[in-house]
Amino acid sequence: MKAYCTQFPPVAQVHRSVAMLLIILAAVAAAPMLATFDPDNIGAIDLADARLPPLTRTAANRLHILGTDGQGRDILSGVLHGTRQTLTLALFSVLAGGCAGVAAGFLAALGGRFADAVIGRACDIQLAYPALLVALLFDGLARTAVAGRDGEVPDFWIVAIALAFAIWPHFARTVRALAAAELAKPYILAAVSIGLRDKEIVVRHIWPNIRGQVIVLGTWMLTQAVACEATLSFLGVGTSSTSPSLGTMIRIGHGELLSGAWWIAGIPMIVLVALVTTIALISDRLRDEIDPVLRSCVTNFSGRPQCSRNAPSRLARSAKGNGSVSLRDAPAA
Repeated sequence: MKAYCTQFPPVAQVHRSVAMLLIILAAVAAAPMLATFDPDNIGAIDLADARLPPLTRTAANRLHILGTDGQGRDILSGVLHGTRQTLTLALFSVLAGGCAGVAAGFLAALGGRFADAVIGRACDIQLAYPALLVALLFDGLARTAVAGRDGEVPDFWIVAIALAFAIWPHFARTVRALAAAELAKPYILAAVSIGLRDKEIVVRHIWPNIRGQVIVLGTWMLTQAVACEATLSFLGVGTSSTSPSLGTMIRIGHGELLSGAWWIAGIPMIVLVALVTTIALISDRLRDEIDPVLRSCVTNFSGRPQCSRNAPSRLARSAKGNGSVSLRDAPAA
């Protein structure tokens, strides 16, 4: 049990992750004010300033804190605007895919065998393929469908809907399983016996008991959406190559890594890894706080794990009796 408790991340580590995420969000929100150069202003690009290392001043006395890329564009401005676009795409896709998946999960749990079978098989088929492959397929089909029509659809919406389409089965399967487990509990049977409608049971009883797990899944899927969007942009099928994106910046600069201009792709890579790792650590801590078994081991502010006195003995007795640990033996939430 002691080894079981020591695997939890210290509170100080989680605090650092939250602080880093807040700093990133603040910088992204203030990107138009913090960025000294407009990445969309092609007229301001000077090819004479290409591949400048960090902390370099140009002949026009302009400071490039993180250097410039092969076309003379400021890396700091590109990273700020690119991170904002990546986060916006990821947030929209998770919200859209989450709402669709939650609705589909409740429909599968409450809509009868036919709805459960149709939604379940659709999720099985889609989850048999990697999310990136599904997003690539949907992106290609969407671009083919809108090609040649009057009024071009922005790349932002195509990529966002493609990511949402790749995400929704994860929410649907999770919500369906959680809702089915809640439906078998006595308080739901009591709610049905007094004549409550399905909508009231879902909103007042089932959803409040499963929304914590859905939030944890949403934060974890946010990391997947960020990585998937960066991968699509790196492959050249994401947003427009002229718009700033972390994946696009890495694709443009990855050929310069061995030529000495490491900052062109290296800095966007560091920002992308830091963003994904920060959100993943916060998601892991949320899971620990919501799960009653994991919550029996808490970490104090000095970074030392502490287990509640009742949890080790009760879990140990259960494990000693039947060789396994039951959720019923865990301390109440």
